[in-house]
Amino acid sequence: NSSADGMTFSEKVKALSKVLLVFTFIPLYWALYDQNGSEWVLQAAKMDLNFMGITWLSEQIQVVNAVLILVFIPLFSVVIYPLLERIGVQVTPTKKIGWGFILMVFTFLLSAWIQQQIDAGIKLNIAWQLLAYTILTASEIMVSITGLEYAFAASPQPLKSTVMSLWFFTVFLGNILVSFINSSIGSKGFFSEFTGASYFLLFAGMMAVNTLLYYVTIRFTQKS
Repeated sequence: NSSADGMTFSEKVKALSKVLLVFTFIPLYWALYDQNGSEWVLQAAKMDLNFMGITWLSEQIQVVNAVLILVFIPLFSVVIYPLLERIGVQVTPTKKIGWGFILMVFTFLLSAWIQQQIDAGIKLNIAWQLLAYTILTASEIMVSITGLEYAFAASPQPLKSTVMSLWFFTVFLGNILVSFINSSIGSKGFFSEFTGASYFLLFAGMMAVNTLLYYVTIRFTQKS
């Protein structure tokens, strides 16, 4: 029987399962994203912080993310997404999330390259990390904002608040993963060899696999 929202129980289960399936690939994204407030700050401290006539503090570079969010939200909504539609690219929530995953892989490949230059004794200008922040923010627009919209729109009416809570739970899981890996490195455990540039390459590789699995899963289970 249909409930007040017009959906049968089986339809609700199907809708919920699609949302939760997408959610399974989100924690790793947050594991990478949240490092802009930790590992990236440590990296910035080893770079040339003179940019546009100002000597920045390593902790101040994060403000670029907030500024770019304000710029990118209307840019993507009004310009980029409509342009993609006009040239024949179907823009759907699950596609945007996938594109965001891909951008995150490139972001950490760039971070790994920056770290490699630092290990080689080259003091790169902070502009290189600003480029990484630009790509990171673009991926955030595609994953974070789209994910919230998708979670609310695709979940059954009685479960919207629960699904939104689960979305934020993915952030917690991502942080737990980073803590586990960092703890392993600190205690000379399984991940102890991943330091310097290889640390960022580890996460880039994990995200690449996560992205591949995401696309395979979406390809066979969802149409949007």
